[in-house]
Amino acid sequence: MARDQQKNSHKLIYLSEHTRRRRRADSDGNTPSELEIEAHWLGRVLLATATATTLYWAAFLIGIAPTSSEEAWRWSASMSVGHLFLAMTAAIGGASLLRERQSDLLWVACAGGVAAVLALTGLLRGSIAGEAAAISNMEVLTHGFFAGLAIWTGSFLVRSERSHDR
Repeated sequence: MARDQQKNSHKLIYLSEHTRRRRRADSDGNTPSELEIEAHWLGRVLLATATATTLYWAAFLIGIAPTSSEEAWRWSASMSVGHLFLAMTAAIGGASLLRERQSDLLWVACAGGVAAVLALTGLLRGSIAGEAAAISNMEVLTHGFFAGLAIWTGSFLVRSERSHDR
């Protein structure tokens, strides 16, 4: 039945045949390395971070995401520059990783650095000011994500630099 389908111009490709074809194409030596696969995933995460940050600030400015107090509003407004810079560097760095341009790793490094600074300032805000109860669970998750993104970005950059030195 699969052979009959191959003769037809509107053929169905079964999953088993598709994986065989892909394996044949990959056996030609075009198999991406583990670092290239990770670069694609990191690029996707950076673009998702830029999109989520932009959507958050759009919701904040429109008034969909209201703040509970004047102090919370001032804190959010003071973080806007850092979040804007994170969104910009994450978008450019993510796009450069997805386009496989390893020469633009500076933007990826900037995005990781900004994520680290935002994570540290956000997580230390409550402990320094003594307002640990004022930090919401969502803020803790967000800043924890920023910390994880900074660690992953730093790890990727170190391994990428080591692979280029070889």
